[in-house]
Amino acid sequence: MPRRLTIALATPKSVTERSGNRTTALRWAAILRSLGHRVRITAPSEAPDADLLVALHAKKSEGAIRHFHGCFPTRPILIVLTGTDLYGDAEDRLDPAVLSLAARLLVLQPLAKESLPPHWHNRTRVILQSSPSLPRQVRSDGPFVVLVVGHLRTIKDPLRTARAARLLPASSKICVRHLGRALEEGQGTLAEQEMRENPRYVWLKERSRAEVREELSRAHLLVQSSFAEGGANTVSEAIAAGVPVLASRVDGNEGLLGPSYPGYFPAGSTESLRDLLYRAESDPRFLANLEAAAAELAPMFAPAEERRRFECVLRELYPEPADEAGATAAHRLVIRVPTRSTRPSTLADDVHAGLHAVPKTLPCRWFYDEAGSRLFERLCETPEYEVTRAEIDLLR
Repeated sequence: MPRRLTIALATPKSVTERSGNRTTALRWAAILRSLGHRVRITAPSEAPDADLLVALHAKKSEGAIRHFHGCFPTRPILIVLTGTDLYGDAEDRLDPAVLSLAARLLVLQPLAKESLPPHWHNRTRVILQSSPSLPRQVRSDGPFVVLVVGHLRTIKDPLRTARAARLLPASSKICVRHLGRALEEGQGTLAEQEMRENPRYVWLKERSRAEVREELSRAHLLVQSSFAEGGANTVSEAIAAGVPVLASRVDGNEGLLGPSYPGYFPAGSTESLRDLLYRAESDPRFLANLEAAAAELAPMFAPAEERRRFECVLRELYPEPADEAGATAAHRLVIRVPTRSTRPSTLADDVHAGLHAVPKTLPCRWFYDEAGSRLFERLCETPEYEVTRAEIDLLR
């Protein structure tokens, strides 16, 4: 483990607010504390004395990043790139000069890395947001509950599910329950109007995290309809709870769910979402397929996995102290001098010796049989295979 660190976690949202950034900040603070570090959640305008700055939402925390680097130029900074940083308008994007101050860039789903210039890839790490599992309390004798969790903002396309529900046949039992606060002017008015005109839609406004999880436990489906996402908390929470998701096919959702996930619809397409909603309600095989896909993805969003990824990033920044031999106990380089033997070593001999070595090893001669060895020798001689020539150049 790295030494005990003092970590400043800068977030644009107050810890008293209920938002995705606030949820992430509190969860990450708990993870970092569980790893033995001291953590203080700060506002973007602050730059406290700390060993490490974690800046959540790069653009909105730009002041903290610049201030911290100005005060402590040798101390590392982790910049977390959110959806606005990656996919927002040009004026919302972060200044490349600020990105250059980061020891590591953290993204919340794998496809986010591909949106960055190639020269940033080697310092970019993916940390999937996690959520505890949740016992489901789905009723088969009531309405088919479709949950939407997210504050009302244009980019989230918050009323798309309600509008799709309007197009369902009269026999449908789908009920859309929407949790979230109106963050843009006029969005609350639109939601209230939708609720008056659409009997399938209920706007529950902002609720506590415990209430959100209670609603999630009773939902048949969750819909994530955003036009752009950095990696939505709601998706990871639903998958971890075993709740299947219908999602707009945008990078932020596809990066979390994978390209072959069966529950995508084109962003902004009311008719396509309507078709998926009705199919999930009326076709048990399709719903079971969605549930199986969610169950397969669930281990990726386990809290232990998020903790492991954070621990790996901290180990990169603060390697373990070296012992007298100049290497850590876990990564000590062992150089073996070959000795004479009365017989060639067998695979069993080499496996036994390699499993007791630090680090564990296996001689590369066991990678191929005789025919494979001949093929590999021919491969090394081809002009397209540059590895051998590069190795020879390095040795020279």
